Amino acid sequence: MFRLPVCPHCHTVYHYSDVRKIKKKKEEKCYHCGKSFKVSRLGYLVLLAIVVLLSVVVNVMILSSMSNILVSTAPIFITSFLAVVIALIFTPFFIKFK
Repeated sequence: MFRLPVCPHCHTVYHYSDVRKIKKKKEEKCYHCGKSFKVSRLGYLVLLAIVVLLSVVVNVMILSSMSNILVSTAPIFITSFLAVVIALIFTPFFIKFK
């Protein structure tokens, strides 16, 4: 399901660290065949939307389960922090090369 992107010309698989380095570029040259291809971040935006939506749902569930008026912000902060970390870890799997 989760795959790292490959060169559309020669199908060379890019490593996790390589994808993290070139994720902000619009165009890149393959280190194997030398041909240019475009870097698409559309999947990255979908990942961010999913993570934000899940974070909001979990935070609402946490808030609704707490009956005190003075709610501790620690669980909400931890949940939001974990959502950001998960998004950063999975970013290279949602980058596509065209």
